[in-house]
Amino acid sequence: MMFNEYFNQPSRWFNGIDANGNPDKQQWKPDFIIIDENILDKDKDRVENYGKFDSLDKIIHEVKNGADLADTVIKYRQEVYLDDDKKNFEDKPITFKSADQYTRDYDQRKTIRFSPLLRQLAMFAKTKDKSLLKGMRVENGSLVQSVIKVEAGRHQNIPTLYLDATANKEIVNHLLPNVQFYSIQVKAKSDINVYQLANTTISQKTLNDQIQRNQLINGLKNLITNKGYRNIGLISYKNIKGISGNFASHLAGELGIKLFGHFGHLRGVNKFDEVDCLIILGRYSLPPIALQEYTYAVFGHCFDKDNHYQDRLVRMKDGSVSSINTSIHNDPDVRAIYDHFSVSETKQAIGRGRLIYGKSKDIYYLSNESIGTDIEITGFIYKEDIFYNPLITDENWGKLIKTGFIRDNQPDLIQYLNLSKNILRINRKNLEFDLIEKGFGYYSVSFTDKNRNLRNWAYFVKDQEKLKIYLVAKDIINPKIESKVL
Repeated sequence: MMFNEYFNQPSRWFNGIDANGNPDKQQWKPDFIIIDENILDKDKDRVENYGKFDSLDKIIHEVKNGADLADTVIKYRQEVYLDDDKKNFEDKPITFKSADQYTRDYDQRKTIRFSPLLRQLAMFAKTKDKSLLKGMRVENGSLVQSVIKVEAGRHQNIPTLYLDATANKEIVNHLLPNVQFYSIQVKAKSDINVYQLANTTISQKTLNDQIQRNQLINGLKNLITNKGYRNIGLISYKNIKGISGNFASHLAGELGIKLFGHFGHLRGVNKFDEVDCLIILGRYSLPPIALQEYTYAVFGHCFDKDNHYQDRLVRMKDGSVSSINTSIHNDPDVRAIYDHFSVSETKQAIGRGRLIYGKSKDIYYLSNESIGTDIEITGFIYKEDIFYNPLITDENWGKLIKTGFIRDNQPDLIQYLNLSKNILRINRKNLEFDLIEKGFGYYSVSFTDKNRNLRNWAYFVKDQEKLKIYLVAKDIINPKIESKVL
């Protein structure tokens, strides 16, 4: 069965039909259950706002000011008992007798509604069972509890096999202590390669910047063209500021890609099986508030949400081990949550390339976030490989081609190409490549100046005749022009 069925209450027709065609009331009970894919999920947070029950208002006020929740509940246990007994009525179906009566009862229910949190506090005050307070805290003036979904009662005590290729062992063992956990590392086919970005992550923040977004688009176009890929798949974020609609769809259109998808909607997707290149642009990451809620739901606390950088192991395709410097959470519990609910989705994205049995392909995982040792990495690529930032504007290219040459010295390159000294230093090799691509050769010009000193200047030259005319105008007689290798 799918995992949702494992948690949900059954429909009226779950047990089939009886002889009269009505829902069968005889409950069907399986001998064995197999759950495919995600086996753990968080339920909607339970929230009780200030102003509904006097006892809860007192507890919220004191805990907000630093008091311990358990101690405060015990302190006000008499008020909790009274509120739960007198005001906390469980929901019952409203009997319809007249429209006025139904509306009145409905409005009253909205005013005095059942509070499961108040009921739990009353039970805790009686039993001192702290499991009732797990994941409960005061936030923004409200009492909040984060909880993990539990299997429906009809499925308890039935032998169950959970299949989840990206589950975190610590999370599973914590929530399902009686479960035996098995994990194996799988070797990908020899003709399927995964390349990871080593020195940055293409985050949503990066893509929010239009300049960086355009540089990346140009870089990916170059990658696709230079490698000769013909059938490309793309997986990225759904929402990016400044882009209306689905960003993955928008980017696919910019790159001429027909097959695309977005994080959060990948499990079971098979449309990338036949691609020869799969680009995973970025990585999935739970929002900070969701990360906190999941940590409370699983572990009952969230001590530290900060990060630090650390070298993490990478399993290489050639059998060696490497490392990558990546940001990880300080708190091991938060780290486990992030791995199970965030990194797992990134692994699912890479897995769409079907590493074990799929067609020959290259997969580009464009993030330096560690995915552990479950997936083999063929090699690393770097930001400079995929962010194409044209050094020379079209206007300056036009002027340079019209001139036909430029001297290879720092003042001339800076002045005539409108570059800064730092940009020129960092991008020297890229500049040489761009000039050669535009048809410029590299030449040395040797001559004797008017003081009879031997000079040797280097030029990038597209039109030698224009260079000769220029040298004559500079009173340089009989220069020796020779082609050079950069």
